[in-house]
Amino acid sequence: MALEGSDYLFRLASLALSFVGFTAIIVALRRAAGGELHDFHRVVTRYFIETGLAITTFCILPSTVNLAGLPAPVVWRIASAIAGLLATVLAIAVIRRARTITAARIPNLSVNAVLSILPLAALFLNAIGVPFAPSANVYALAVTVTLFLVWWSFLQNLEAFIEPTSTL
Repeated sequence: MALEGSDYLFRLASLALSFVGFTAIIVALRRAAGGELHDFHRVVTRYFIETGLAITTFCILPSTVNLAGLPAPVVWRIASAIAGLLATVLAIAVIRRARTITAARIPNLSVNAVLSILPLAALFLNAIGVPFAPSANVYALAVTVTLFLVWWSFLQNLEAFIEPTSTL
């Protein structure tokens, strides 16, 4: 029997993977236009690609856990805990890398960081089952919000990739 929400998550995985591909195309276009990749571009590109791939993984994770034949609430607890831990590790790595460039060069960095805490909190609350029972709805919402935040960040930084002379 299919896990509730798995169809939605598979579609979301397709979007996240498409985002990764689109990011690679934008970087290739910058290089083709004669623009170099500076530290800013490398850090931000890596963030977009890693986060897109992480979201893709988070989307297939519940179906993978479901193969063990566990009850749905347990599947959502396990998937939420794993996704929350991996997202936390990724966030710490991104913050460490971002310190190599001036934070002022990344538009709305602090706003993005604060907003990123919300889906992480939702994943951990879903994992422990407080104040609501673990569910596909909370998990899917948290992963979706994470993808939207990455898209938003991408749009905020798009001009820096399109303009070949931008060194930020």
